Amino acid sequence: CWINAAGCLLKGSNLFLDEFSNGYWYNKSPLHMISKEAFFTFPGLYTYFPIPGEEFGGEGTSDYVASDGTFFSTKDMDMHNVSTWEKFKLGVFAWKKQATQEERDHLKHCLDTAKRFRQKNLLKKGDVNAASFLDNHPSAYDHLKIICYGSDKLPTHSAFEVNMEEKSIGTSKSKLTTPGDGTLFATNWQLIPGGLKREIIMAEEGSNHVTLVNDRKLQGVLLDAFFSGDELKKASAKSLLK
Repeated sequence: CWINAAGCLLKGSNLFLDEFSNGYWYNKSPLHMISKEAFFTFPGLYTYFPIPGEEFGGEGTSDYVASDGTFFSTKDMDMHNVSTWEKFKLGVFAWKKQATQEERDHLKHCLDTAKRFRQKNLLKKGDVNAASFLDNHPSAYDHLKIICYGSDKLPTHSAFEVNMEEKSIGTSKSKLTTPGDGTLFATNWQLIPGGLKREIIMAEEGSNHVTLVNDRKLQGVLLDAFFSGDELKKASAKSLLK
């Protein structure tokens, strides 16, 4: 059994672009969890930016849009190029007039590695939804019971507004939103590579990307999956969740 709770950014997003410049504030509250300097150092966070050739999962065709509603492609907004970050004063360029060579090298390494990762793992055989994307014939995965658990009830970031003339991106507020769990598009957490069969289960009313992991409903899904046919073990595990 494969339980995909909350999902991940397989389709890509610029969701964390503001955090690269300002750090991570929990749910936009006064609670500052990760500084901008620390956020800048995490190589894995750069892998979320989509690359040319990927299908976008939010509203429109990309996560960058002009004030008139025109979308910019991943070629127009090459987030895997250090010059783009410098041009729009993103990341380290947002808080430093002059980045050190070490900082520039670190950013270039992160962006280059992130691009290779997405090219190798998400564009390796074209359409991520196609059976050809899989390493084996789809029948090789028939033994898996795949469950996707999440929400499509909350407005979720889809795109930031870009002003090409002023060389600015309004990362403090989403220009466009799309149905999701408050963090991920519904199309993201419902995606299973290769188009394999999956069961989609909606989270409890009011749950978001973070809180849904505590849903009683999800606990029931997990107990049924892990202890199918063994009511004694299921009851024992359930008692630990009280």
